[in-house]
Amino acid sequence: MSSIEKREHPGDTFIVLSKDAKRFSKKESYRISIEAGQFLVKTLKSTLGPTGMDKLLVSSGGSYTVTNDGFTIADTLDIEHPIGKALVEVAKTQDDEVGDGTTTAVVMAGEMLGKASQLLEAGFHPNLVIDGYGTAIQAALETLDALASEVGPEEIPILEKIAATAMTGKYVEAQKQLLARLCAQASRGVAELGEEGLHVSMERIKFVKALGRMEETELVDGVVIGNERSHPAMPLRVEGARIALIGNHLDVQFLQNVSSEIRVSTLAELRAHTGVEVEISQRKADLIKATGANVLLCGGRVGEDILHHFTRAGIYVVESVIKPDLHKLARATGGVIVTEVENLRAEDLGKAGVVREREVGGERYTFVEGCDGAKAVTLFLRGSANYILDEIERCAVDGVSVVAAILRDGRYLPGGGATEVELARSIRKRARSIGTKAQLVLAAFADALESIPKALAENSGFDPIEKLLALRVAHEKGGSWLGLDLITGGIVDTRDAGVVEPYRVKAQVLKSALDAVTAVLRVDEMIVDGGRRDDGAPPVAKVVEEGKGEQGERGSEGRVR
Repeated sequence: MSSIEKREHPGDTFIVLSKDAKRFSKKESYRISIEAGQFLVKTLKSTLGPTGMDKLLVSSGGSYTVTNDGFTIADTLDIEHPIGKALVEVAKTQDDEVGDGTTTAVVMAGEMLGKASQLLEAGFHPNLVIDGYGTAIQAALETLDALASEVGPEEIPILEKIAATAMTGKYVEAQKQLLARLCAQASRGVAELGEEGLHVSMERIKFVKALGRMEETELVDGVVIGNERSHPAMPLRVEGARIALIGNHLDVQFLQNVSSEIRVSTLAELRAHTGVEVEISQRKADLIKATGANVLLCGGRVGEDILHHFTRAGIYVVESVIKPDLHKLARATGGVIVTEVENLRAEDLGKAGVVREREVGGERYTFVEGCDGAKAVTLFLRGSANYILDEIERCAVDGVSVVAAILRDGRYLPGGGATEVELARSIRKRARSIGTKAQLVLAAFADALESIPKALAENSGFDPIEKLLALRVAHEKGGSWLGLDLITGGIVDTRDAGVVEPYRVKAQVLKSALDAVTAVLRVDEMIVDGGRRDDGAPPVAKVVEEGKGEQGERGSEGRVR
């Protein structure tokens, strides 16, 4: 039998559910949703901060990942519950917007849900909690504006400190300063002025990984291609490179897309036919050489006859360059990608100080470097194992992202839990001026903020309550930039300690967390689909109109619409 909920008056609608469907009351829905969110929070909280622990993620195929990157963990987990998926979306939004702070955003959202659960059990209406959280977020953003310090693109030490903070506690710790410096240089190198300030496109920074020592990691002012020369007789190195960028195959193909065939009956006819191919190949090669090009980078294959001409002329050729690399090469060298050789002109050539082939980690690469004013660069990452290289790449992406965020916004904030404690202090002060129940919502939000420094302290092996109280006292005395030294457990000026973070990261954490919590709290009932009806109609929430027969006349039974 299907369950039917009937309304008071005839003509009202009622809902028909399949016999296997389950409905959960408002109280049960909130409890289940918040518990689902807490699972992901507990998983990620221990990874927070420079001393956070790693997670070993093993796929069904046996491949594995070792990381403490919040987004990587959340994205890899096979989460089925809708609320768990919503928190994964929080991490994704945070990663897409600013590239860092994913763990903090998820933990913050989970803590806000936990505090909301306590308020709901105390009789608060969900809308009151949502509105209170919105007021608290607005107050927090105002405090962030007052707390933030400005920084310009020329203040390289601050940019490097911000990149280093994003990498602290990860596999790159031993070479953190080196990688932070390279990330800052890469972001500044490709930054362009836009309507909202300096903009760094991640598409202009290439990350290449090769086995080796981490300290051999380098920034190439150009593009590294994972292809070697097309022929060993070509030069290994070309100084003062003038580069032709060809987007298509460079070959002679008479019979391509042609259904007919060519028959020859004599040797003379064969020679005449092949002679035409050689002549065309020579002409194509001559057109490229006439521009002054000494390097050819081609998006497709190059025919053997044409390749032969280039080899004899000492031209460095690389085939099958992927399209993203061609576009990066155009940005780095100032060249123009052409599809037809006949359209290539001398002014279309890109320029580089040197094009050379290098063997690194047992693989051969082509380095196009020494590009003046390059708007595409390569971070060539080195590591002792592939899984370590993967984590180094994640660290490098985080480092570049946070520098990009601060270049765009031009402001930074204290790390080490200082920002969260200062926000909590100001919000509690605001709450005391409110004479309604919303005061308790703001206080709950302040508690959720303080879960971040508590987690940082706990992950470092310190008493979280003791360290939180010490931070509160320091901030009450006016030390708004005082945070935790997670190595010694002391209280330090984070500006002096170099523990700083972009304004955009902190602001986005608050916005992302609020969006997720609002979405959860607005769901007051959960209906779980129990299967599909025999007639193929969706089993959940079937809306019917009582008393309507086939011809619109009032009958004794309802009809599913």
